[in-house]
Amino acid sequence: MADTLPQPGDAVVLTVAGKISRSNGQDAAGRLEARFDLAMLQHLGITEFVTATPWHRGRVRFEGVLVRRLLEEVGASGDRLYAVAHNEYTANIPRDDAVRYDMILALRANGRQLGLRDKGPVFIVYPYDTDAALRSDVMYSRSVWQLRRLEIQ
Repeated sequence: MADTLPQPGDAVVLTVAGKISRSNGQDAAGRLEARFDLAMLQHLGITEFVTATPWHRGRVRFEGVLVRRLLEEVGASGDRLYAVAHNEYTANIPRDDAVRYDMILALRANGRQLGLRDKGPVFIVYPYDTDAALRSDVMYSRSVWQLRRLEIQ
């Protein structure tokens, strides 16, 4: 039996499913899901960094949850993350990215809560300025904005 996470008290902004051992619900097929509202994500601890992106002017201060911390919270055991955005854009992300880089689920940019119009409410962001390898089309394609679901595979 899986460990239980608290129930969201507000609108769910991110659902994590797949190879997880901690959950707070199930999908229609009975598979475990971990559903998070903003407060639950923030409770995991906030990390921030400043970096340039191809989608913003100048450098941006992002605040959010380390992806590796979220994976730990849900007891993830897979080696790939299948990220799905609100517009159905998808990306396959190696779990090693979460270990190797301080990639975050950004919730705020320059002190403002991210909404759908500005790539939120959850946006996968890498610290692009810390490593030249992060400034590539491959890495940018993994930076899913308007993220709504992570499938651990």
